[in-house]
Amino acid sequence: MIGGYSSSKLLLTLETVRFLTRHHTEDQFPFLAVPSNARHRTTFHATLTRLLLSSGGEEKLGLTFDQFMEPILSALTQLGTLSATDLRSENCRRPIIGVYRDLRGIAASLHNRRTYC
Repeated sequence: MIGGYSSSKLLLTLETVRFLTRHHTEDQFPFLAVPSNARHRTTFHATLTRLLLSSGGEEKLGLTFDQFMEPILSALTQLGTLSATDLRSENCRRPIIGVYRDLRGIAASLHNRRTYC
C-alpha cells in the first residue's frame, strides 16, 4: 500500500501513522522484541521511513528525520557505553540485532535519488 502516491498521501493524514512514526520502539510495539519477527521489524521501519520521506511527509507528520532517528540513536548510545565483554553476552545480542534490523529497514528506504530531492 505504501508504494503508491495516493495511498501514501492518505496514510500521512491518519493519526495512527503519526503515532507509529513517533513511537516505533519495542516498548510501544512488543512484536518488535520477538526474535521470529526480525524480518517484520525491518519491513516496519522501511515502511515508516518511506512514509516520512515521501512528498510532504515530514510536514504532514510533524516529525523530522532526525527526530525519527532519536530512539535508535539512543539505543546505540546505550550499547556504546558497554564494555566489549558485556557486548558479547547473550543479554546484549537481541538489542544489537534489533537496532541493526531497524537501521537496515531505514537504509532500504534511502536507496534512490528521489529520497534526497
